[in-house]
Amino acid sequence: MQEATLTNLAAEFAKRANSQEWVDFFDVLLGSLISLLRRIFAIHNVIMEAIETANNMANSSSASIDNNPGDVIMIPEQQLASIKVNRMSNFFSKWKFIGSLSFQSTSKEVLINVCDQVVERSSKILTQRCRSNAAKLLTTEELCSMAKLVELLNKESLKMTGRVSSGNFQNLVI
Repeated sequence: MQEATLTNLAAEFAKRANSQEWVDFFDVLLGSLISLLRRIFAIHNVIMEAIETANNMANSSSASIDNNPGDVIMIPEQQLASIKVNRMSNFFSKWKFIGSLSFQSTSKEVLINVCDQVVERSSKILTQRCRSNAAKLLTTEELCSMAKLVELLNKESLKMTGRVSSGNFQNLVI
């Protein structure tokens, strides 16, 4: 007996479903996955905005200290110590900006990886319809409907990542 994975369940369904049932199944599946991708994309955008806000705050605080470097200001000794700490803090905040670029890059990479995984897993499920006895059930209308659903997923992925997903939809040429 096979393990009860989504792919195996889809394979069993592919063998017995008529065209409309298979299209409906895949429509619900991709609709759910696109909804999930949109939620992940929203979280990604919040992360990117938080990084940008933190960078803007760090840049504005360092700019206010560096505005008048030529002016001589008399500062009591106890306050001088806190200013030195603030200048060091600004030095490190500039390094934080560099680190935030890494966070931005990592967040984008995670989003790309998730989109690629969704495309790859969806294509694996879709190919179950082309195997053995299930291929006999394929119709032209079904293939056209599948093409539209796949195109929708690819457009969503492109809109979110700015690139075509490297999932396995290229393997779906029948």
